[in-house]
Parts: sequence; C-alpha cells; structure tokens
Amino acid sequence: MLCAEHEPLVDADKNIPYILPSMAEWENTSQEDNREECAIWNVKHSLLSLEEMPISDIPALLLSGHFDPVTPPEYGEQALESFPNGKHVIDPIGAHGIAFSDECTISIVESFLLDPSHTSPRIGLGFLYQTQGKYKEAIEQYKIAVYLDSESLVQRVSLAACYRLLGQEDNYLKHIDIASSYLGNGSIYVQACFYSVSGNIDKAITLLKFALENNNQIIDLIRTDPNLEFIRDNPQYKNLIQLE
Repeated sequence: MLCAEHEPLVDADKNIPYILPSMAEWENTSQEDNREECAIWNVKHSLLSLEEMPISDIPALLLSGHFDPVTPPEYGEQALESFPNGKHVIDPIGAHGIAFSDECTISIVESFLLDPSHTSPRIGLGFLYQTQGKYKEAIEQYKIAVYLDSESLVQRVSLAACYRLLGQEDNYLKHIDIASSYLGNGSIYVQACFYSVSGNIDKAITLLKFALENNNQIIDLIRTDPNLEFIRDNPQYKNLIQLE
C-alpha cells in the first residue's frame, strides 16, 4: 500500500518550512528510503482516482488527537464530509493513534462496534463530550445510558451536572432528585461527585478524601472530572489535590 498509493504522491525533495528543521530532515530521509525500497519491490502505482474520497452512508467512527502533528483533527473533519452518518471524536489531550490509548477512547470504540445495550461506552463518550464543554452532546449519550440502566448513579449524576452547567434548572433538579434515590448504587467516589453536583461541598470533599485513602491512583481523575467542576474553587479541594 505504501509503494502503490503513498509514495507516488510524495515529493521527497519538497521543502517543509512549517516544522522544525530536524523533523523535516527526518521526513525527507524517510521518504527517500521509501522510494529506494519501493523501487526494489517494483510495485506498480495505483490509479490516482483511488486517492479521491468516496461518499458512503455506512456508519463511520473517526478519532483524532488534538495534538496530533501527523494526522491532525482537520484531516478528520475533511474525511467526515464523505460519511454523512459518521461521527468525529477529538480527544482533547490525545496525539497520534488514540483509538486504544486509554479506557475512555476504548469505550468510545466499543460503543461503535459492540452491543448497543452496554452503558459503559455511552458513559465514556458522554464523559469525553462533557470534558470538552459539549454538554448537549454529552446529554444525548447520558440519556441513552440512563434509558439502558435507570438505577445507575454515575450517568444520572453526570446528566444532572450537564443540565446544571447549561442553566436548565428544572432538568437539573429532576435528575439530581432521582439520583439521590440511588446513592447506595454508586462508589464512594461517585457519591462524592453527586454531592459536588448537588452543592454539598463539605460532603463531597469528605468523600473524596476517603476515596483517595482507599485508592490514591484516582488523583488525576479528581483533578479532571467535570462533575467536580462545582467545587474546583473551594480551598479544601485545592488543598486536597496539592497533597498528592
């Protein structure tokens, strides 16, 4: 594929002024090596028409990393134009090759490929949208998760948080009230998120401390979880994350 489709379109002598000279030198050297190797294999070039983007109505999932220097998110947006039923997800902290880089992106892939009755992929995708401030998109994913499992605490709390951040008071109160009925279904950490979203800062901090004592690996989650957005300015919260 490299020799048939990629190499014919690459100019190994092309000047690349917008990247570091060392990277440009490496790229040009790499292309020269490819050209020599392809000449040995004597692979015929494919038709240039194969380089044209097709239009397809099949479901498609496109993943990009915000910091990807090789295939940046702009490429994903261009590709999305060919897939009217496609979805382009951009990892705000990802770089190149994000599909299986962490639990969140894995869950997104699973939500596309696996049984639609699974809630965890929906929660993962909703969480990603929520961290990006795309609350309406997050709500759609959390609503599906709630429909699939109405008694789980995590998606109900996250749903309430998105409504609160959008200023939709009635929907926020509705879902935070329902969530209060299922507090026993959630972990100590998720309960802390509930109290953060519902406005009980002291209770949220107390439970976060307890959760950290049992698992100090969650400190990064505490620093980034959008459901804790409501307590970030609190001195107790700031002291908590600085202790670790």
